Formats: sequence, structure tokens, C-alpha cells
Amino acid sequence: MLLGGMRFLLTRVRGAIHVKNVIVRARSSWTAERFQDLQCKTHSCHELRSSHVGQEVVLSGWVQFVRSGRFLVVRDGIGSIQVILEENQLPSFPDMKKMSLESVVQIRGLVQRRPEGQENDSMATGEIEVIAKEVKILSRAAAKLPIQIRPRKEVGESVRMRHRYLDLRTQVMQRNLRSRSELTLRMREFMLRREGFIEIETPTLFRKTPGGAREFIVPTHERGKFYALTQSPQQFKQLLMVGGFEKYFQICRCYRDEGSRPDRQPEFTQVDLEMAFSNKASVMDMVERLLKACLSDPLLGREERDSLAKHGPPALRNGLSLPSTFPCMTYEHAMNKYGTDKPDLRYECQIFDFDEDARMSGLTSWNASLESGHVARAIVLLNAEGILSDMPPDVCVFAARTNGSLRSFSNLNPKETWCKSMRDRLKLQSRDLLCIAIGKKLDVLKSLGSIRTEYCKMSALSDSGTDEFDAKFKFLWVVDFPLFEKDEKDESIQSVHHPFTRPVSEHLGFLKSDPLQVIGEHYDLVLNGCEIAGGSMRIHEKELQEYVFKDILGINGKEMEYFLEALDSGCPPHGGIAIGLDRLHSLLTESASIRNVIAFPKTHFGRDLMADAPSEASAADLAHYHLRLGP
Repeated sequence: MLLGGMRFLLTRVRGAIHVKNVIVRARSSWTAERFQDLQCKTHSCHELRSSHVGQEVVLSGWVQFVRSGRFLVVRDGIGSIQVILEENQLPSFPDMKKMSLESVVQIRGLVQRRPEGQENDSMATGEIEVIAKEVKILSRAAAKLPIQIRPRKEVGESVRMRHRYLDLRTQVMQRNLRSRSELTLRMREFMLRREGFIEIETPTLFRKTPGGAREFIVPTHERGKFYALTQSPQQFKQLLMVGGFEKYFQICRCYRDEGSRPDRQPEFTQVDLEMAFSNKASVMDMVERLLKACLSDPLLGREERDSLAKHGPPALRNGLSLPSTFPCMTYEHAMNKYGTDKPDLRYECQIFDFDEDARMSGLTSWNASLESGHVARAIVLLNAEGILSDMPPDVCVFAARTNGSLRSFSNLNPKETWCKSMRDRLKLQSRDLLCIAIGKKLDVLKSLGSIRTEYCKMSALSDSGTDEFDAKFKFLWVVDFPLFEKDEKDESIQSVHHPFTRPVSEHLGFLKSDPLQVIGEHYDLVLNGCEIAGGSMRIHEKELQEYVFKDILGINGKEMEYFLEALDSGCPPHGGIAIGLDRLHSLLTESASIRNVIAFPKTHFGRDLMADAPSEASAADLAHYHLRLGP
């Protein structure tokens, strides 16, 4: 009985093995056949060179150009190749007459050198061509598309965003997104492999956080309960320090409901890092080494450079030569000399004291203002006449003339001797502007700072530039910001950055007596007048953080009880920073807008024109989330 059972079992097992082998062989055979059918290319269009002459290749891509029904240029994401159909073969290609630009095709053919004198230096593949043996149309494009890809025909940004899938095919978008991918890869390799950071994903759904930017609220099916989309992983990365992860890193999505702002996105990407047992200098040094490691070499490979960035931005073609350490200045110095906390150092023009010069002008209005306690400041902008359009109303502008005079744009008539003295002392040349502001110090600095910022922006866009233009990329650290400021509406005290920033040690005593005098251990990284990163040392003591929350900012302690409990469980000193990836990459690619370095961006009104989002919710969805629309 036992022996018979074993024989039966063996037969069943052998049968199962036999059937299984048959199935495997059948699947393998089917897969191999289907793979041959679905193998759309042996090479990419952009990679073919003279070394491939004589080889039979299979190419796939988009039809960029058709001439005489037998000359094609076929393009992939990086580059293109010329394809020729021999005249005696044309009857074999009946679909050629129906070929529309941007159709997707498959070409089987032979690589050969172009005839002498017909090489195309503007193409990386310009020494060769492919003689087609077979042409298949894999996907036919509409006869007329809303965007002409190559040669690119300029269209409005709304058209580009409405048909983003077409805009992504353009050379600029291919170049930008491929270099962005390379940049994030290098950042990960440096931080994770070389510096020992741990990449940890933090939640996107969180609770509403007091202070900071306005957050997007997410309803839940539980009546009256809402999530908020995180405006940054700030609290989570600090909690990771408490949890014993001393080096945290993440490339994360963040969300801020900041309304219609010209060059902001409701969702954006930041490179986030936090370091336990660190100080301000060590965090700043880490960021400098990260950027030098990522930007010293071109952000595009050789083939991509040849095809996409032959005359593109230097960061993509050559890499950047960055200084051993980035310059650093205090917030106070930046405001006094540049009128902004993010000065563009490519231009040397600075704000200077003009009190005594204003008194010598002979203008009674200026003297009266100075006597009332106001200050006079000025700035000289080289060759700026005609560059700037609108001026702040509190700024008096004088333009130097070839005859040695100063022309006033403000209907002011200072003494002629004063005008000549100013021109000589300041070495003004024709078309230089002398801009003067008199009033409260902060108002004066901000007005002149806004003029300087606009001057730098317009000069950078101008091909002519100015004599003061120095280098393409100027990094700058700005430190020692005020920790608190007064809200202009209700006079309450607010955090300048966020409520987790640590005060400098020597100002701890001011927290109770005069909080507005306290300097914070905050640091911003500026590139060409744009803030690309912001960070700080954090408060790691429960008592100090609780005092800032409750007694200075008026934040309900219960809302942050979980965070205070974490600090009370043994929290190491720590600090960190967040780098705005979109902003950094837009500067590296010299893009006019951050929308040009994001695959699917929103408009400055926060809308997705392609999918028409945000969209309305159905009555059933509203009911599920216990929501009702108001009038």
C-alpha cells in the first residue's frame, strides 16, 4: 500500500515537472519571438558615428523633417540622423506620402558615409546617413500640431503649458530635464556614498503647523478633521535627529499655498539635509563641498552636449570653477550696501552715504528732511540710462550728459557747481545714473535696493552687459539675520524665518527684555541675487523652544506638545539647510523661469493648463468629506 502510494506520487510529480517544463519552454519561445517583434531599435539616432559605417541598424524616433518624399531627419530625445530612401525603392514605401512631421517611425537600414561635401557640421551625426531598407509608421501624428518642435517656433507660454507633452520634445526642455536628472544623481552620490548621509522619506500628509507659509488643507472622511500638505520636512528632520539619525538627506516635494506669485510654484522640490552635533560652519562647509562636487564637471554627457548644448550654458557644457570658500556677509552689511538680503555680486555698484553731499546741494527740501532725522543714500549705476523704466517715487535720478552736466528726472535744480562737483567726484560718464533717496533709513535702503536689483537683472539680460560684470555665477552666504520682526498689520512679533531657529548665544538674554534685538543662527545662500538655500541651527532644548512658542510668538503649546516632548527626551544640538532645486537649476541653465526646469509645472496662478486642474469636485465627493460649498 505504501509502495503504491509512493509510485502514484512520483508519477504526479514527474507529470508536474513535465508540464512545467513545457510551459516554461512555451513562454520562453513566445517571449523571444515577441521581443524580436517589439525590439524597436538597435541604436539611438544620436549615437551613430562614422565607426558604424557598413552596419545594419534599426532606429526609432520622431520625424523632424521630410523633403521630396525620400529625405528624412529622424530624431530621438537627444539628437537626429538623416535617412534616405533610394529612388528605386520609393514604390516599396507607399506610406511616405502620408508621413506627417512628429510621427513616430521605425527605420531599418544601412549606415554609410555622406557624399563628400554634403557633411553637416551642425549635426553630431553629420558625417553619416542611413539608407533605408524598411520604414514603419508606429504612430501617425496629426497634420498640424500646436507646437513646432524643430526648428523651434516660439509660441506663448500658455500654449506650451497647455500642450506640455509636445513642449517636452524641444531641445531646451530635453536639455534641462536631462541635466536636472544628472544633478540630483550627483547630489545623492555625494551625500550618501561620500558623506555617509541616510536618505529617509518623510510624510507629505501632516498636521497644520502654526507660523510659516500658508498650507494646503486636505479633508478626510472623518468629520472636521484635516491634514495639511507639508510646506517642508522641518519638524520631521528634527525628530530624526532625536531618533538617532545623525545625518539625514532627502530630495523632497514641498507645498505652499502662496497664491499668484510670478515665479513660484505651489509644489516644488528641495534638497533637504540635517546634521546632529554640528554648527553653522560645518553645515555651510557641507553645502559648499556638495555644490563643488556636483558642478565642477559638465551636467551633460558628451553626446548630449554635442546635440543639446553646443552653445548652451557653461554649467551644462564645461562645468563651473567655484572658489575654495564662498564669500560671506552679515544681513546688516547686505542691507546697508545693497538694499537687499540677497545681493547680486556680479555687479559692484553699492549704496553709499550721501548726507553731506545732499546738504551741499542747495535744495531746501533735502535739508529740511535731513534736519528731521532722515538719512540720504545714493547709488551710481553705470550706463543705465534707458535700461530702467519705472523708478520708486521717493528716488531722485540724475543722468550724466556729454557736456559735463547732470540732468534731473525729478524736476529738481541743485546748484550747477554742485552738479559739476558730483560728476567729477563720482567719475560719472555719459548715460550713467546717480540715484538719490532721502527718508527713513530702511525705506531708503529698500528703494535703492530695488533699483539696484532691477538694474542687475536688466544688465544680465542685455548682451552688452556693463563694465562691472564679473563672472557668470557668484555665490554668497548671508548670515546674522534678525530672529523676530513685527507684523505690519497687528504689531505682533513673528519669526523672520521659522520658530525653530536658534538665537546666537550672546543674545539669549534679549529674549525676555527685547526680542526684536535678537540675532538668529540663520544662514542663506544666494546665487546671482536669488536665494537658493536657507538653513539654521535649531533650538534643541525643550524649555527654550517652549518659551519661544508661547511667550514670544503666542503659539498654543498644546498644538506642538508632541514636538516639545521629543525635545525633552534627549535631543542633540543640530542644524540643517534646504536647497531649492528648481531655483538652483533654473540659474544653472540660465532659464527665464523655474517653469522651464520642471516637467509639468503650474502657472503663476497655480493652475495646470494641460489637465485643467484644479477641477470641481462632485457632490458625492463633497459629501464623503463632509464639505459644503459656500455661496
